[in-house]
Amino acid sequence: MGNISDEDLAEIVMKYCTGRFGTFSQLYEIPEDIDIKNITVNYDEGILQVNLPRKQETRRSIYPRFGMNDYNDGYNDPYDSFW
Repeated sequence: MGNISDEDLAEIVMKYCTGRFGTFSQLYEIPEDIDIKNITVNYDEGILQVNLPRKQETRRSIYPRFGMNDYNDGYNDPYDSFW
């Protein structure tokens, strides 16, 4: 490699080694299935980590109806009629 003058080195440093400074903000829309009360945030060595846990699914219990026959019409006998 050739010799680099101090002026050229200073220009290279200013061009490639400068970063952005100041405040930063970014907005995100949080989905409805996120448990907002249990969001955790960690900032360490310039890295922001946000944990968005999903809500626990609430499962409904489905119970069979009593008195149903093979035809699933709610009558005890397939030849019974409502009238």
